[in-house]
Amino acid sequence: MKKYILIAIAIFATGPLLQSCDPTYSISVSNQTSDQISVIAYTNASFHADETVQIHPRPDDPDWVAFNINPGSTVQCGMAIGGLWDDLPFTQLIIYTPQDTITAKNTNEVFALFDWDSSGDLKIPYQITIAKAAP
Repeated sequence: MKKYILIAIAIFATGPLLQSCDPTYSISVSNQTSDQISVIAYTNASFHADETVQIHPRPDDPDWVAFNINPGSTVQCGMAIGGLWDDLPFTQLIIYTPQDTITAKNTNEVFALFDWDSSGDLKIPYQITIAKAAP
């Protein structure tokens, strides 16, 4: 009987060690153009920009931030555990390029800006790519 109790204790003790955790993926905005772009975002607690970019909060509402992304550069804006929806770092987004303005007025529109693969799934890691417009 003692043997079965010891086996049960061993199984319960090692069980948590064998469970998998959800993976963590970066969330970023990438500038693949030859010009600097400006980003204005309404952020939340999930927004964490890397230290390589200068973040400028709006004085009257610090949830609105602005930052620039140099040509060929990427700015990390947060991390997602598993899926993107719960960890979306911004709920509104405005991106200014010399040729165009991209505006996402709500989370659904922000979500649609992320890169998708040919099968209709989000590309991982999660990234919004601003690319040179086709001629």
